Amino acid sequence: MRRPLHTLASALFAVSLVLLGYTVNDLSTGLTELPQHWWSGSVAVFVIVSGAAACLTRSRPAARNSAIG
Repeated sequence: MRRPLHTLASALFAVSLVLLGYTVNDLSTGLTELPQHWWSGSVAVFVIVSGAAACLTRSRPAARNSAIG
């Protein structure tokens, strides 16, 4: 079940980065103007949340049991 969640989280992260690019392009002073507009700031929050979800759902190698080995 982890793989589909990671794929979805990665896709959302990619979409959020594109949206952030469009948002920053429309702002007159760039990233420094984000705190002045809540709709622009929400895109930045979406990037952080989707990036964290992508990191948390990535597959990790199984831990080796040192007692067997």
